[in-house]
Amino acid sequence: MGTPEKHARWCRGRLDAYLSDKSCDECGSSTDLALVYKKRWWADVSVTAWAQTKFNLERTLERTRITCRTCISERIACVRAVLESGVRYDLCQDAGCGEPVSSRGFCINHRYAYMRMTGVKPRRLAASGSGNVTAEGYRRVSAPGHPNANRHGRIFEHRKVLADRLGRPLRPGESAHHKNGDRLDNRSENLELWVTSQPSGQRASDLVAWAREIIELYGEEVDRGLA
Repeated sequence: MGTPEKHARWCRGRLDAYLSDKSCDECGSSTDLALVYKKRWWADVSVTAWAQTKFNLERTLERTRITCRTCISERIACVRAVLESGVRYDLCQDAGCGEPVSSRGFCINHRYAYMRMTGVKPRRLAASGSGNVTAEGYRRVSAPGHPNANRHGRIFEHRKVLADRLGRPLRPGESAHHKNGDRLDNRSENLELWVTSQPSGQRASDLVAWAREIIELYGEEVDRGLA
């Protein structure tokens, strides 16, 4: 077994010899060639698994297209434009592919390859703690251990803000209503406590009992201006 540096030199020489009489598959240039979509890791890093390295190199030389760096730069620019455009496509935007889109304009195979090539991340992560906005327009945040949080520790921000103001968890049937109608305006002063009343057609005795229960539950909070 040779040293890792010796392995790397062999791989680099093998690659350079392979490219010496080749030309770009796209523009025909014979200068500044590279193996498209492949990094020259076998020529730049220390390699200890010699047999595996040699096998990977031979397979790469057999199957990979050859493209000059100018063409690669142009293709990367086009791919990046698709990934960052936000346009919804039905078919993969790789030339000649035609497979259904997985996400970001490409099929699943090309998507991962191009994201590695361009450095564009699979999705843009929001700042930690900022939560996310649901399809209904409400912001949901992480609050592990909160009594009103779901089993994943997530809770709607407006419910958390109102519960914190009241100093207690929201009860079943209680909701936080936005006064100005803006579901993302979760300032405490924009929220008020709403309670779902019983269905219509109650007996008078049940209605009086319910009214007394409501006064007992919310009388003090209303008097203090919290609800």
